Amino acid sequence: MITANEDSSQTARLVVNVTSPPQVTSTKYGRELFAAHDLSQTKITSLITHLTVPEKPLAQGTLFLWPGLQPSPRSANFNPIGNGVLQPVLSWGRSCVPGNKPSAYSTWWVSAAYVNLTAKEAGIKGCHGGPIMLVSPGDVLEMAMSLDGDIWHQTVKDLNTQQRVAFDMRLQGQDQNYALFEIERWNRAAISSDVVFTDTTISWSDPQPMACSPRSIGVSDEYSPGIVTNGGRQCTIKGIILRAKAERLGPKRYAVGNVR
Repeated sequence: MITANEDSSQTARLVVNVTSPPQVTSTKYGRELFAAHDLSQTKITSLITHLTVPEKPLAQGTLFLWPGLQPSPRSANFNPIGNGVLQPVLSWGRSCVPGNKPSAYSTWWVSAAYVNLTAKEAGIKGCHGGPIMLVSPGDVLEMAMSLDGDIWHQTVKDLNTQQRVAFDMRLQGQDQNYALFEIERWNRAAISSDVVFTDTTISWSDPQPMACSPRSIGVSDEYSPGIVTNGGRQCTIKGIILRAKAERLGPKRYAVGNVR
């Protein structure tokens, strides 16, 4: 969840065989959700993934491409903060996050952020974030979120340029139970290429082997089967592919599988 502040090429090579376990629900386009099966007792302690910057989209609307962590209403210490999202965000267009942003549609840019539009507390409500980093199509962004006490650390490192940005946020002990991967579109934004996350690892406080399969996936999305390790406390997913709806302007370019 990011808010657009406006009025209402190189590509990675991915070769993948796709399997979808039964009982996975297709929801909207461009969104996958992983969740603990015990939302009141188990929390996510870290997430690391790698997002390949797509080709430049059309100069319209706003696009946010992100992995994120979000609480359930049943999360420990859900209140008083309520529903917010920890999210390192790759952005195209305007955004509410702070920082020295480039002119709209000149380039992709990324920052680590926390967005909460429902909280009443100062320092929690609104759009919060760290420094902004400009990136190019084809760059691979290592995005990491980890819990240290009651502080969430976020980092984004461009593996092509070795530049790095970071942001820390204290969430008053609130647990995060959902891991999301999303194409978020505002104001008729369109994206013509697949959004590809690779080498994703989600860590849980307690064994959650069933959480290694997504609870819901986008209508046209794909993913590789998760691998459970560390006694069920860790899940590794080789590839996740998000696809927007009818705005695609070309053929599918990826299939989930072995990254080369």
